[in-house]
Amino acid sequence: ISLDILDGKGNVVRHMWSAPIQPYDDPPPPIATYWPEIRKPMPTAVGLNRINWNIRYDTSPAFVHDGGDVMGAMPGDTPEAIEGPLALPGVYTLRLTVDGKTYDQPLTVRDDPRSTATERDLRSEHLLQMNLYAGVQEAWDGYHQVEKMRQDLASIVASKPPDEVVKAAAEFDKKLAGVGGTIRRQRRFYGPPQPTNFVGLNGYLLTELDSLDYGDIAPTDSMQAAYGSDWTKL
Repeated sequence: ISLDILDGKGNVVRHMWSAPIQPYDDPPPPIATYWPEIRKPMPTAVGLNRINWNIRYDTSPAFVHDGGDVMGAMPGDTPEAIEGPLALPGVYTLRLTVDGKTYDQPLTVRDDPRSTATERDLRSEHLLQMNLYAGVQEAWDGYHQVEKMRQDLASIVASKPPDEVVKAAAEFDKKLAGVGGTIRRQRRFYGPPQPTNFVGLNGYLLTELDSLDYGDIAPTDSMQAAYGSDWTKL
């Protein structure tokens, strides 16, 4: 069983499914155990079931997850990862798939009546968030592409090629390691990682994305300039 939320253009905003969800492999966060959210798959029991969509895009891939860094904490519902951007007000499609059969239902997301932001403000903020969101994914993909290349190099070295090939492979592997980066379990509380490699850039862009999650506001010129700098690093 799966449930997809699609926007007006048919793009998948959120995907939920009934397959088991593996816990993150990070060390336990330095918080009480009643705080973290327990991620659960879609229920499959016979009869009436319920699942909630928090009006967000899928959570971005991250190398480090720590609920101790989350400011909007709630008992039993504190995410350990930076969540995806909020979806814009508009009409969406809920697509339920059961044993290969699909069932569609329209859904309208309305603006928070307490918000003073204009539609233009919301769209400007959302565009910046989505650009950062895409950058986070590209940094994640880049790291894994580098790791695949390093594995291929290791296979070449393991085949015992001539010494000059081994030397060249070692030099190239060192360069790749610098581009990919090293995964370190460091809290964002101590500041964003340096965006000098794919691992650091992933965490850096996630921090930028998280900073835009606390209000409906059009991005300032400095925010836009910071994004341009981020893209140059990527």
